[in-house]
Amino acid sequence: MSWKFCMLCGGVLAVKGDFAWQCQACGQRIYKNAAATADAAIVNEKNELLIAIRGVDPGKGKWDLPGGFVDIGETSEQALARELSEELAFSLSDAEEVEYIRSGNDEYHWGKDTTYVLAASFLVKVSSNIKLEAYDDVSEIMWVHLNEIDPKKLFFAPHQKVVEELKRRLL
Repeated sequence: MSWKFCMLCGGVLAVKGDFAWQCQACGQRIYKNAAATADAAIVNEKNELLIAIRGVDPGKGKWDLPGGFVDIGETSEQALARELSEELAFSLSDAEEVEYIRSGNDEYHWGKDTTYVLAASFLVKVSSNIKLEAYDDVSEIMWVHLNEIDPKKLFFAPHQKVVEELKRRLL
């Protein structure tokens, strides 16, 4: 996306960098910043990872980790809890452990727009007896042993790095 006019005064914007513009009329600087996401690597005691199959574009039908965008006013942890409730009807209070793993960045392409994403990823340990179902923008879920996962099968680059990290930590 390339902005052409100032949101404040309507003046013409001049490019000041890859993600910055300055209004030629009022001097206002405008920046395109990354959007925050929170996602979960849900793992049971058998070292199986919950894979979510994307039910919507971008990446419909591709492997994913459950999660999504952080809403205004939310922390990453609050967004994680909300997204897991929406996508799996899962409450974080049912987790045995929740631990921050890593962050990563990626591009989220939707139509002609590109959103730059900063993903916060969490390890969520659960019992293999837990019952989860796919809702919202997840079309199906499946448990796959970490040994059997090629990280490149995951749609988003930060999730690929999470799987690599989990393999180092847990196997």
